Amino acid sequence: KLRIREALHSILYLMDNDLQWYQKRKLAKNKSISNIYLKEFFETRIKILSPFAPFICEEIWEIMGNHSFISLAPWPESDDSKIYLKTEDNERLIRDTIIDIHKITKVTKMIPKKIMIYTSSSMKYVLYKKLLNRIQSQSTANFGVLMKEFVNDNEIKDFVKQNPELVKKMIDDILSESVEIRRRRMKIDFFDELIPLQDARSLLVSEIGNEQLEIYIFSEDSSDKYDPKQKSKYARPFKPAIFIE
Repeated sequence: KLRIREALHSILYLMDNDLQWYQKRKLAKNKSISNIYLKEFFETRIKILSPFAPFICEEIWEIMGNHSFISLAPWPESDDSKIYLKTEDNERLIRDTIIDIHKITKVTKMIPKKIMIYTSSSMKYVLYKKLLNRIQSQSTANFGVLMKEFVNDNEIKDFVKQNPELVKKMIDDILSESVEIRRRRMKIDFFDELIPLQDARSLLVSEIGNEQLEIYIFSEDSSDKYDPKQKSKYARPFKPAIFIE
């Protein structure tokens, strides 16, 4: 299919976003940026840009140390062994959490000293996975139909009866995601949000712009979590609850 605008958008903007995110993640951990990965990234990028800007790409290709024509170089192929579905969702969760924190601080005009992040309970994940499976396999997102089915599901029936509004919100969450993201999450057995958020703690601090900031990350299931405003109950899968002091 000839989708020139979409292809150029991916090459110029989406790849640039990925590069900037990679740099942020590495630098936040005080780790050096690997020249090996950058070399592979830029070589791939210049190859797929060459049909759109052949002359300048030939010049860049030569400057990069290549002695043959880029027009004769093999076209890049996707390497499935380098695709990690869980990692994709890890990074997306971190980005979304940073965006949510910025929104809260902008609205409240707060300079946070402490930020508490709460990931949702294991039961909510069970419910989310069941909703996702039904919506994708049965192509239905009808609240009444799904509730009728789940109140007869021994694993979640009591939880569903107590939290019908949560079911509605989760349905909306799933429908707001692209088909690609839904398919990816269908292939993931279990997703522990604590792991990526703990890993990105230094990035969260640098993105908020306050070196004295303290960030605490709790599971809603944790019995010893600090939760003075009972914010953890609002956590949903892939949408942590946030409390700022």
